Amino acid sequence: MPEAGKALDVCDEPRDSLVGLTIGDRYEVTRRLGRGGMGIVYEARHVLLGKAVAVKVLKTEHGRDEHALVRFQREAQSAASIGNDHIVDVTDFGATPAGEPYIVMELLDGQDLAHLLAKTGPLPVGRALGIARQLARALEAAHAKGIIHRDLKSENVFLVDRDGKDFVKLLDFGISKIHEAGQDPHLTGTGVLLGTPRYMAPEQAKGEPDLDRRVDVYSLGVILYEMVTGRVPFLGRTSLEIVHKHVNVLPEPPRMLRPDLPEEVERVILHALEKDRDARPSSAAELLAALPTPEGYEGAERAWPLTQGPVAGSDSGARSSGTGSGRRTVPAPARSRSGALRVLGFLLVLGIAGYVVSALLPFSPTRPQSPRVVERVVEKRVVEERVVEVPSTPAVRRVRIEIATSPGDARVFLGEELQGTGHVVIEAPRSEIPIPIRVEAAGYASQELLLTPASDLSREVRLSARGRPRDPAREPTEVAPQERQTATTPEDLMGNPYRKSQ
Repeated sequence: MPEAGKALDVCDEPRDSLVGLTIGDRYEVTRRLGRGGMGIVYEARHVLLGKAVAVKVLKTEHGRDEHALVRFQREAQSAASIGNDHIVDVTDFGATPAGEPYIVMELLDGQDLAHLLAKTGPLPVGRALGIARQLARALEAAHAKGIIHRDLKSENVFLVDRDGKDFVKLLDFGISKIHEAGQDPHLTGTGVLLGTPRYMAPEQAKGEPDLDRRVDVYSLGVILYEMVTGRVPFLGRTSLEIVHKHVNVLPEPPRMLRPDLPEEVERVILHALEKDRDARPSSAAELLAALPTPEGYEGAERAWPLTQGPVAGSDSGARSSGTGSGRRTVPAPARSRSGALRVLGFLLVLGIAGYVVSALLPFSPTRPQSPRVVERVVEKRVVEERVVEVPSTPAVRRVRIEIATSPGDARVFLGEELQGTGHVVIEAPRSEIPIPIRVEAAGYASQELLLTPASDLSREVRLSARGRPRDPAREPTEVAPQERQTATTPEDLMGNPYRKSQ
């Protein structure tokens, strides 16, 4: 099964029932392109216009899932309502003869940013800036319509070659949040984590209900970091470990990984990656104004020129498109008491160093001066892991988390630290922030839990033997009702509907 969010390659699977049919009285399905976690993608031809299009069909098993269907419809509605050249164009919505919902989109030739980075590694600075600026403009247009993407990642950034330049198309609004009355609270409600962990803003990772456009600003900062360094700021063995780092760990300055990166570019990246959203750029337009223009940097010839001024309907304020000298200096963001980083949480023991992170205490992490000196010992760069440590407070009430396992010798981990085997009791400060628990045993499929220590709770975890189908009756049973649900983005919610250039 493809990794979450990966682009779909042209599919050589056997002919299926839709190929050759005409759906909606106007789209002749010509071939199957591929499939994602929840959908199948076809190439089709408009029978009157002769125009090739992409048709995304929701799989039958997901068509019966109310939330999946609503997200599918939302993808069509959100993308169609924005009306920006950098947003994929959705032109129609309907159902197949079998009743399966589909959306019709423009068919693009090119590749997504994730594939490009996998092939080339870090991009020239000018090329990265050109892509980032187009993304900022796309987000500005979406935000002006009250739409927050919430799943911005390199897999959802599609690059079309237009006259030797990168033209960006932003994809997949399936989990976007629309600020409007009557929104279903169960689709985007409190405590449900939606998004991709590697690109997730801290407040999104904590399941906060009042997400705003600054989650997209953070994710764009992650993408820009990835474009200039070749990797995302935070890596981990599990999704829970990555989410923990987004909340608690400061990113390694990109110039530590790429010493030739201009300071003004690093400054903008770190500003976008502030953990306190009040300390970040307040909008995509503000980030766009801070981004240097590509001119004067290597790779600038790949940058698509942006039109001047703000998009229609965007907020007033700092809306410069950043034109001018390509190597201008970007002022460092001011830091205030209200902008001090606050980690709302709990004591987490995570990682091989066993750092303990406390919460409910303000702190102001010290930014290193740029450029930082990188010492090399026997040709190996030594980089100190920048984990935020703040003193714990004895006033925090502690709760008991009781884990009983089957088999009885299963090991229970909090983060990466072994807590015991079989029947384990963990004490943790009372908090609304989930903590990661992993249960594993030889010969059994491991399970990961995300438990919220709001009060004493207990769980029975029954592992399934490898190779044996999981019995729903043996699934973990919640005794206390305080567990926060998690629902990270399904494996490529609908799949990338576009074919890759050969």
